[in-house]
Amino acid sequence: MNVTRDVIRDLWALCEASEASDDSRRLARRSPFRILALGLTGLAIARLVEATTFTKSPVEVVALAIAAAVCWIAYGWHTRWLQQRAVLGQG
Repeated sequence: MNVTRDVIRDLWALCEASEASDDSRRLARRSPFRILALGLTGLAIARLVEATTFTKSPVEVVALAIAAAVCWIAYGWHTRWLQQRAVLGQG
């Protein structure tokens, strides 16, 4: 059976209305990396605004930005992995 975008759209509405079965709701899992990535991104932006001077090195801001980027990549990978597991029926 082919799962097309139209099928996903139909199931999405059922999941949002809480009318889908437990098997159909497996895609609703969230990756814990999202919270971490959002926190690190916010912290990097706050430190950038706070530490914007020409006398200090931006090492801390750069490190936070790199950590945030790594978390966003991990979030994307983990979300895709969860979706593939659910579609293949392994979750």
